[in-house]
Amino acid sequence: RAPHVYALAARVYQKAMASGMDQAIVVSGESGAGKTETTKHLLHFVAEATNAAREQLHERVMGTNPITESFGCARTVRNDNSSRFGKFVQLAFSSSGKLDGAHLQTYLLEKSRVVHFGAGESSFHALYEACAGSEETVLEGDGRAFARHASDFAYLCPSADAGKDGKSGMGGKGGKGDDGADVERDVELDRAHFDATRDALLAVGLDPAQHAQLLELVFGILHLGNLDFGASEEAEIAEIAESEDEADSALGRASALLHVPAAKLRDGLCLRRFKAGSEWVSASNTAVFAADVRHALAKQLYEYAFAWLISVINSALS
Repeated sequence: RAPHVYALAARVYQKAMASGMDQAIVVSGESGAGKTETTKHLLHFVAEATNAAREQLHERVMGTNPITESFGCARTVRNDNSSRFGKFVQLAFSSSGKLDGAHLQTYLLEKSRVVHFGAGESSFHALYEACAGSEETVLEGDGRAFARHASDFAYLCPSADAGKDGKSGMGGKGGKGDDGADVERDVELDRAHFDATRDALLAVGLDPAQHAQLLELVFGILHLGNLDFGASEEAEIAEIAESEDEADSALGRASALLHVPAAKLRDGLCLRRFKAGSEWVSASNTAVFAADVRHALAKQLYEYAFAWLISVINSALS
């Protein structure tokens, strides 16, 4: 007989209190089996049934779900809300049986999904939700507003030519379905999820200024994906296309949002340094290699942001 999630949680809790020993629940299954939802029900039952030893702890424990789902889940061909990371949740109880704290450990985040995803799939929800829910005023810098619509970003709208010869690639609306048609996202639902995630972040201790900085990082990553590395006909040297208004170019926007000088960002992507004898030598990257460097930077920045959010959550639950 299939176990009932509440009955199993109650039995494990009772054994932990009776024996004073650690207990474990393993939630497993194939993609789309309901692991994420089952874990949410487990946490909800424990938080409701045991009360919390500290004020707001219950709210914060439950508030972690919108955050991890937004930044760690994505649409796949089998599941519209598939967790693209593993997690280990620890719950601590006082001697009287009250919930006293929690700790979340994550591993194996599928950071490659930031820059590439399969047909009929999508990138992480947080990227689309930021586009749907953020206000232009949040991203104003130097008197200008930055692009914030999903259709503006190559990482969210890949084309068949994306990544070839350093091209960013545009077109589509979050991946192609099995029949080749665009996979549409519900913008209103993304906006509602954005609001829920923002409220959850504030509940675990993030202040509005930090939330704005997080949005800047998210959009900085997205603007990195719009960089176009044109190859010269002779040597295929990576060169970021110049525009009349550099500040309004993809490079200018990405550098402003990431708070790094545009020249340093350009050199970091288009040049590589290596040691020849006792001297350091700089050489130009090919367009394809520069595009790979850009993808690596975007993936690493997202992974760092995810790890930082988990640390914020653990500080609130400790």
